[in-house]
Amino acid sequence: MLEVKDLNVFISESHILRDINLNVKEGEFVTIVGRNGAGKSTLLKTIMGIIKPKSGKIYFLGKDITGYPPHKIANMGVGYSPDDLKIFPSLTVEENIELSILTTKGNKQEIFELVYSIFPKLKRYRKKSGIHISGGERRMLAIARALALNPKLLLLDEPFEGLAPIVIPELVKSIHELVNRGLTLILTEPNIFRIPEFASRVYVIERGEVIYSGEVSEMHKNEKVKGLIGVI
Repeated sequence: MLEVKDLNVFISESHILRDINLNVKEGEFVTIVGRNGAGKSTLLKTIMGIIKPKSGKIYFLGKDITGYPPHKIANMGVGYSPDDLKIFPSLTVEENIELSILTTKGNKQEIFELVYSIFPKLKRYRKKSGIHISGGERRMLAIARALALNPKLLLLDEPFEGLAPIVIPELVKSIHELVNRGLTLILTEPNIFRIPEFASRVYVIERGEVIYSGEVSEMHKNEKVKGLIGVI
């Protein structure tokens, strides 16, 4: 579904991503792990077209989307939930979601039924403004807005970051439900021990390079990854 080939990204004079190669098959749940500043968010923003690569290619559903603008990539079926949420605090939960589907051709009622089935708490708080819901609920709302576009691929940038430990299992359950429904997901995470156990595969990034790709169960046996445990 998604293929990233020899991707290099510079921000100002800094070489942020170095020859990144990434493959995600339809229906997979792939996690990208690395410490803060390793390049995880930059990778998702480049896939989404927010950042333009210096070199390399990005293919989605077999089509070269390198350099496409974000709105065109979104219209092709890529949903994106950024680490900084970008919700509108003065709008209600329902209004935030409605903004995402103004230009879609899908059935509005069916979209809300899908979103609320994944995040039932949002249905209870649908008339509350974004500023009056908790951090965990705002994170759910950010994901719900991306999900409302009915994406084929969903990019989740550090969805657990800043959340109270008691809230994380609820969000993990919702992500698991998305995986069970066959949605393809990429999730970034700075904490190597917070990777959901149902992840298909994991990529570990350090200083803009992939130092490990493979099964989650084999990750801890890799010498390069073992050197990062306690740091990530």
